[in-house]
Amino acid sequence: MPHPPAMPAALRLAQHTRRVVLWTAALALVATAGCNGAGDGPPMQKPSAKGAPLHPVTYRPRLSGPGSGLQTDLKDHHGKPVKAPCRSCHDGKLPARKRNTGTSLKAFHVGLTMQHGRLSCLTCHNADNYDTLRLADSTPVPFDDLMQLCGQCHGPQKRDYDHGSHGGMTGYWDRTKGPRVRNQCVHCHDPHAPAYVGVVPGPRPKDRFLLNTSGGHGAGDHGAADHGAADHGAADHGAAPPKKPATHAPAQGGH
Repeated sequence: MPHPPAMPAALRLAQHTRRVVLWTAALALVATAGCNGAGDGPPMQKPSAKGAPLHPVTYRPRLSGPGSGLQTDLKDHHGKPVKAPCRSCHDGKLPARKRNTGTSLKAFHVGLTMQHGRLSCLTCHNADNYDTLRLADSTPVPFDDLMQLCGQCHGPQKRDYDHGSHGGMTGYWDRTKGPRVRNQCVHCHDPHAPAYVGVVPGPRPKDRFLLNTSGGHGAGDHGAADHGAADHGAADHGAAPPKKPATHAPAQGGH
């Protein structure tokens, strides 16, 4: 049987080029879909066919409120709490670059526990401006931008946070219907000791509807547990209790 004529080299090259272009386009579409919503919470639903605008995603302020500083008992003329800037105390002291505990402090931050790897205070706090934090490359960041600071080391957690499987939120998944408010890292984790304390799971609670697994009216421990009697039917339906087996006293003087 004669062999078919060989395909011209130019035609083979054209077909190969076409396959490469198609595969490249497909991979680009997958990558684009995977990045949807990155840095702005979980992947968002597309706007409706009518082009409804998306409501914003906002982040809860830190527990101590926006900005840096130490909370005081004072209030300004608007009635808002007054904070003492960090630099008001730290600017007059030499940076303790190796300090990683608060046990020796006498004024502020007394008793602060530091359990965050081998980090020191000035790994994250900026000694050049104590009212800001610092990234690993010494770039200053404001206290309100904690997500950027934590995410530079905790990459997997930040990735899961961006896609909605880490960190809490309230509001709407579908942002065409309403806004969304997301937690920041410090709403769940202590930044100085972020690991959760280990817990031991306890036994599951008893469910009286699941105890009777056989489907019978008095099967399992349903009757005894819920009706206080050894025989469910006798105790709760007026039937005579079962007779106890007769017992015989031992004979006197015998073996």
